[in-house]
Amino acid sequence: MALLIVVGFAALSSWFAPIVEKPEPISEDNQPSVRPDPFTLAPMIENHERSLSPWKKYDVFLSFRGADTRRGFVSHLYHELKIVRRIETFKDDRELEIGDPIGETLLKAIEDSHFAIVVLSENYAQSPWCLEELTKICECMEDKHRILPLFYHVKPTDVRHQNGSFKDAFRDHESSRRYSLEKIQQWKKALHKVADFSGCNADEHNTDREVVADIVENVCRRVRTIENYRTFSSRDFELFEATKEAKEKVMEALKNDKITAVGLYGMGGIGKTSMVEYVAVEAYRQGLFHQWTMALISQKPNLWEIQARLASMLGVTLKDNTKYERAGELKSKIREREKILIILDDVWADIDLSDIGIPSLRELKSRNSKVFLTSRNSDVCSRMQCNIQIPLRILDDQDSWRLFEKNTGMSFESTTVFYSVAMEVAKKCSGLPVALTAVAKALGGKSLGHWKGAAMGLKGSKTCQPEHNTAVFKSLKLSYDYLESNDSKSCFLLCCLFPANYEIQIDDLLKYGIGKGLFLQSNMQEARATICSVVQSLKDSNLLLDGKMDRRHIRMHDVIRDIGLSISLTEDGHRQFFVQAGWKIEKWPTIDAHKYCTAISLMMNKMTKLPHDLVFISDANFMPSSVSCDPGWEKFDICIHRYWHIRRRLLDSSSSPVYSRVLTLDVRMETLKEWFVRFVAKKTEKLQYIQCPDLCILEEYDEGRLHELKYLSVIGSDLKELMSVKGIRNEPVFQNLEELHLDQLDRLEKLCVGELPTGSLINLRLLNVRRCHKLMNAFESNLLQRLQKLENLSCEVMDGLKYVFSSEGSGLEEGTLPKLKEMRLDNLVNLIKIWNGPASFRIFDHVKVLVLLQCSKLKNIFTYDEADNLLNLEDLSVDTCKDLERVIDASEEKVRSKIVLPKLKKLSLKNLSKLTRFYGSTGNATRDEDEENIEFPLLKYSDVQRCHSFNSPAKKKLDSMISNSFIRNTCQTKISTIRRRGEVWKDGRYGHQ
Repeated sequence: MALLIVVGFAALSSWFAPIVEKPEPISEDNQPSVRPDPFTLAPMIENHERSLSPWKKYDVFLSFRGADTRRGFVSHLYHELKIVRRIETFKDDRELEIGDPIGETLLKAIEDSHFAIVVLSENYAQSPWCLEELTKICECMEDKHRILPLFYHVKPTDVRHQNGSFKDAFRDHESSRRYSLEKIQQWKKALHKVADFSGCNADEHNTDREVVADIVENVCRRVRTIENYRTFSSRDFELFEATKEAKEKVMEALKNDKITAVGLYGMGGIGKTSMVEYVAVEAYRQGLFHQWTMALISQKPNLWEIQARLASMLGVTLKDNTKYERAGELKSKIREREKILIILDDVWADIDLSDIGIPSLRELKSRNSKVFLTSRNSDVCSRMQCNIQIPLRILDDQDSWRLFEKNTGMSFESTTVFYSVAMEVAKKCSGLPVALTAVAKALGGKSLGHWKGAAMGLKGSKTCQPEHNTAVFKSLKLSYDYLESNDSKSCFLLCCLFPANYEIQIDDLLKYGIGKGLFLQSNMQEARATICSVVQSLKDSNLLLDGKMDRRHIRMHDVIRDIGLSISLTEDGHRQFFVQAGWKIEKWPTIDAHKYCTAISLMMNKMTKLPHDLVFISDANFMPSSVSCDPGWEKFDICIHRYWHIRRRLLDSSSSPVYSRVLTLDVRMETLKEWFVRFVAKKTEKLQYIQCPDLCILEEYDEGRLHELKYLSVIGSDLKELMSVKGIRNEPVFQNLEELHLDQLDRLEKLCVGELPTGSLINLRLLNVRRCHKLMNAFESNLLQRLQKLENLSCEVMDGLKYVFSSEGSGLEEGTLPKLKEMRLDNLVNLIKIWNGPASFRIFDHVKVLVLLQCSKLKNIFTYDEADNLLNLEDLSVDTCKDLERVIDASEEKVRSKIVLPKLKKLSLKNLSKLTRFYGSTGNATRDEDEENIEFPLLKYSDVQRCHSFNSPAKKKLDSMISNSFIRNTCQTKISTIRRRGEVWKDGRYGHQ
C-alpha cells in the first residue's frame, strides 16, 4: 500500500508578480490624477458583443517595418508581451521580397487578433506589405480603441499628411506604377485614419525601454479585461426567482452613487460565486465599471495570493517582496484608475482592506469604484461596513426541479412513477444548486432501478460527521458513488488533500496519483492522458471546477471538499485520509500513518521536523528548519521561488536529463536551512538563480558548498560584480563548472574583480552573457587567463559593451583562450572593438564559427595580425553592422601583404551599407579597382546581400569563385552549441526568444 505524504505545498498563484516600475506614493488626502489612457475600452462597452464576443487566436498583432525595427525595438516589445507577460502576440518573421503578395496567413492573423500595435517608423510606408497590413487592420478593427499607433521617431503630422519620408515613399509607389491610384489612396486613407488615433510617441520618452514599458502596461490591462470578460461571460449561469431577486438588488446597489460597499450572503454551495461573476460581467456591459477584479478570501486568507489575483485581473504586476510593500503598490494602482469593481469572495471574518492593498471606502467612492463581497454570514457583511447586505436564498421547489431536470439531460412525464422518484431525489438536495447539479449529472441517463436505489439511499444513509447537512452529504455522496471508475474516485479524493478552492495544478495531481499507486501499469504519456480524462469526467459530474488561472488548473468547491473528506473517513481503511492542511501546527502529529492512512496532507504548516518515512516533498518553499534523517535524494529538481509562473515554466521545460540534481532559487544560500544545504545544495549539478537580490556568487559558492556544480545560471539579479575575490580563501572556485549563463543583470559592471585563484573555472566550456547593459568590458585579462577550456562564447543585447576582450597590460600569455571555437556577438550596439589591448594574443587562433549581428559601431572585425592567424575559421556571418567598412583592416605598411583564410567554407555578409572592402587600410585611400591580396581556397558558400557599396575586387572574386565552382547553397549556418533566438528552456537551458 502506497503512502502519500504532502508537506509545504505553496499556493502557486501567490508567485504571480512580474516586475514593473513602482508608482510614486500618493497620500490619502491628495487624490491622484487619472492618466489619459490612449487604449481605453470604455467606448466599446455599448457594442461589447459585436467587438469582443468572437474568440480570437491572438491578443495582439504587431505591424512593423522589419528593416527598421525587427532586430531591435520590436524584438524587445515582442519578448515583453509574449514571454514576460504571456500575451498571445503575432509577429511575422518573414522577409518578403519585392513583388511577393501579402499572404493569406498574415491577413487571417489580423482577423484573429483583438488588438493591433502599429509601429510607424521612418520607412514604414516604403513597404507595400506594411500598408496592406494597415489597411486590413483598419478594416477589421473599426473601433479605434483596438488600434494603438506607435510613432517611432516620426511625427504624427507626417504620418497623417504623408510628409517627410512618407511623402517620399508614396512618390516612389506612384512612380513605380505597380499599384493603382485607388490602392494608393486606400493606403493614404489608412495612414490618415490611424494617425488620428491616440497612441504612443517614442520621442516623448527617454529610452526605448520606457516606450516598451508604457505600451506593454496599456496593452496588458486591456487584454486582461477582455480575458476576464471572455472567461466570466462563458460561465453557465441561470437566473431563478431567488437569484433574480438578489441580482436585481445587487445591480440597484451598484448603480447607487451613495453605496460603496455591497455585501451578498448565503449558505455554502448556494451559488454566491456564480452570482458575483455574472453581476460583474453585467455591470461591465452596462458601463457601470471600466474594470473589475476578483479574489477568493476563504477561511485562512493568503494576502500574497489575494494581492496577486487582484493585480493580475487588473493587468498590474507587483515587484515588491513583502506583503506590505505589495499592498502599497496595489493601492497606488487602484487609486490611479476610476470605476473599478473589486470583488472579495467567501469572506469568513473581518479583514482590513488596507492590508490587501485596497484604498479606503472614502477613496474608492471618490473614484466611483466599489467593493462587492460575499460571505456565509450577514454579520461579516456588517462588520466589513457594507452599506447594504443582500441575502441569496436557496431555490424553491419549482426552481430546484427545473435546475435538476436540466442537468439530468432527461425529460420526465408528470404522471409517471419515474417523475415521482426523480422529484423525491431532487427534494433531498435541499434547494442547494451545487448538490442539485452534482446528483442530477450522476443519475442522468440511468434506469428507473438506479433512481429508486438512489432515493432509498438518500433516505436511509447517515453522515459520519453530524455538523454536515445530512441531506446535502447524502446527495453528494451519491454523485461520488456513481463515478464509473476507481481512478475517478481516487483522483476526486486526492483533490480533497488541497485546501478548498485551491488552484490545483493537474501535473501535481498526476504526481500525487503516482505516489498513491495509481497508473502503475502506464507509461508517463498514458498516465497524463488518463489523468486528463479523469479530470474531465469529474468536471462533467460537477465535482470539480475549471481553474481560474488556466486550463492546467482545477478547483474543488469547499462544500464538495468537505463532503469528500467525510467520504474518505467513512470508507474502509483503503480510503482513509489524514488532513490538517493550513492548521499552523508546529510538530508532526501523532499518528501511525502506515497502519491507518493511505494519504496525509500537512500543507502550509509550521513543522520543524519531518518523519523518517517521508518520501516526497512537492515544494521546498515552506521547508522545515531541521530534519531528523538524511532524505537520501540522489535525484531532485527543486524550485524555491515566489512567482508561480517561474515554477510552471520550469515544470514545462522538464530539465535536461544531463543534470539529475537541479535547484532553482530566488533566495541566497545563507537563507536556506543547514540540512537543505547539506543534503541538497552541496549535491546540486545545475543551479539557477532567477530574480534573486543581493547576490555575491563567490559567497554563494562557499555557503552552498557548490563543488559539484556543472551549470550556473543567474537571471534578473541586481549584482554589480559577478565575482569579487575580496575576502575569499585562496582556493580554486567552480572547478567543475561547465556552463555559465548570465541574463538581464541590469546593474552588472564587472564579471571579475581581482584575480581568481589558480584552478578556478578550469572546466568552463560555455559562457553566455545577455542583457547586461552596464557591462563595458566583458572579459578582462584577470578573467581571460582562467578560461583555458572555454569553447563557446555568446554576448547578446548589451547596450554598454564597448569591448568583448580587454587587456590594459601585457600580463597575458600567448595562446589565451586556446579552446575557443564558436563566438556569437548579437545586438551590441556600442561595440567598438572585439579586442582592446596592446596585442591580440592570438585570441582567434582556434575559432571556427564567428557570428556578428547588429554591432552598429563596429568599423572592422579583424586587424591584419589577427586575420593572419585565422587558421581555423570555417564559418563567418556578419549581418546589420551598419558602420562596418571592412572585414579586415590593415596598416598602410601591411595592406599589400597576402591574407589567406585556409579553412573558410561559409561566408555571409548582409545589410552592411558602409562596407566597401573586405581587406583594406583605413589610412590608405584605396579605390574599388585596387587589388585585395586575399584568398579563400576552400570557400563553398558565399551569401552577400544588401551591401550596396561593396564593389571591390574581393566581391568580384567571391562571385567568380561561387559561380565557376559551386552551386549556390542557401542553407543557413548551423551553430551547434550557441543557441539561436527562440530556443528558450530547450534542453533545460535558458535562451532568448
